Amino acid sequence: EIQREVFIKQIQIAIDLKRQGINRPLFLHERDAHEDFVKILDEHKDCLPNIVVHCFTGSQQEALKYLDMGFYLGITGYISKMKPENGSLMQLFQEKKFPLDRLSK
Repeated sequence: EIQREVFIKQIQIAIDLKRQGINRPLFLHERDAHEDFVKILDEHKDCLPNIVVHCFTGSQQEALKYLDMGFYLGITGYISKMKPENGSLMQLFQEKKFPLDRLSK
């Protein structure tokens, strides 16, 4: 619960900065908390700065959800280790479902 509270406070700081004209991307790391992550960010969706989910290690479905929410994804060599039952991020690239402008450096 403490982690959720601190996460919400971090989001609020980014929103406050954006309102002050300091619009910087919010770099976030999510590990095994996709549903909570989406729920919390969705509650603030109308005022968020750009979101970068760095070091993404989730499933293909999770990647598609983040992309649908307008987030950028940071991809590492981990994509070659993804579980086939979760779908491969490489498959998203091959099927051109991963827009290259949403790829974080």
